[in-house]
Amino acid sequence: MPFRHDPADCPSCGARMQSHALQGHSTERVTVDACFPCHVLWLDGHESLQLSAGGTLELCRLIARHAEGPRQALAQRFACPRCRGALAHTHDLTRSGRFTYHRCAAGHGRMTPFFDFLREKHFVRTLTQAEIARMRQFIREVRCSSCGAAVNIERDAKCGHCGTALAMLDPQAVEKAVAALSQAERMRVAATAEAGAVAAAPRRQRGEPIRTDHLASGSDLVDVGLRALEALFDGL
Repeated sequence: MPFRHDPADCPSCGARMQSHALQGHSTERVTVDACFPCHVLWLDGHESLQLSAGGTLELCRLIARHAEGPRQALAQRFACPRCRGALAHTHDLTRSGRFTYHRCAAGHGRMTPFFDFLREKHFVRTLTQAEIARMRQFIREVRCSSCGAAVNIERDAKCGHCGTALAMLDPQAVEKAVAALSQAERMRVAATAEAGAVAAAPRRQRGEPIRTDHLASGSDLVDVGLRALEALFDGL
């Protein structure tokens, strides 16, 4: 009998989430639920581990296409859409920095904000002090990519509301992440005619600084990068 996926209600706002079937490691698709107004994902069980490289790229493309638009403030507490139990705030580390998610103690799954999913997959990294100093020459305030709160970068290097350090979607980090995922996906489908269909991200000059003079005050640095990245994903 084929697997039937019941769409989840958003653990934050309670609205019905949109289900998306993505490529898994096996021939079966992996279903991920997304609440675009809240910018969060729900992954049943161990779905995040079952996503193939191609499925991860599909999900990053989906996030990029919904980066713009108003974002709802997240609730103070989150309920598992399967058992209604409280989700536990969980920290983990990747080479790109700390990321967080909210997991069900009964093992039903986890809720991950878009920002933290991108950090987990090495698309996002924390800004250096030199980059923050350069940014202060052009803008005064940015929006936290994790919770959406305003951050006065003349005074702070992290969000005063949720404590997330300033981060941005770095083209060089994206180049490495997309190239690695694309290579892994090419290897997975090497026996098919589609083996060469996925292209790596365009190269940047090594050492080229991140431009900040084009940013507007109040920007979400990750969303700005995602809007530019959407054209890349459309070409994959």
